[in-house]
Amino acid sequence: MKKEEIKEIPVYMFLGFLESGKTTFANETLIDRGFTEGEPTLLLVCEEGVEEYDVELLKSKNIFVEYLEEADINTEYLLDLQDKYKPTKVMIEYNGTWKMEKLFGIRVPKGWTVVQVISFVDATTFDVYMANMKSMMMEQLSTADMIIFNRCDENTRKAEYRRSIKAVNRRAQ
Repeated sequence: MKKEEIKEIPVYMFLGFLESGKTTFANETLIDRGFTEGEPTLLLVCEEGVEEYDVELLKSKNIFVEYLEEADINTEYLLDLQDKYKPTKVMIEYNGTWKMEKLFGIRVPKGWTVVQVISFVDATTFDVYMANMKSMMMEQLSTADMIIFNRCDENTRKAEYRRSIKAVNRRAQ
């Protein structure tokens, strides 16, 4: 009997705290840029912020939105979603206050491969978050492939922030 070939399903993760720009970026990527090319895509949303998804518009583009609570992050539930939607891509808008280990510590459906982790940071709150929630910030920044600072202005200390990021994650863009 021939062994069944497992098709790789790329998983894109968006990290960041509330109001950091995750939903706006995901919406622009999914809708404006035609990222999914009409292929079935599963969007897992782990927090509801001010910005919302137009679930019906996304559904018309073969993008299926599921809102998750922390208890939903388990192997059985993800397998059920895999069977229900049969996605060729998965995007996860992860809650910035949840431990990364919650997701990385479980068995995900066969083929799911994290190909990119993007962390979003609101430049206007970066110093406060670093001072008061440093371990949560470090977890997000150290696992990211790319870090995007939003809400920058002429007073944003870009060079200083870049040095801070490179000190914890040299490979991040």
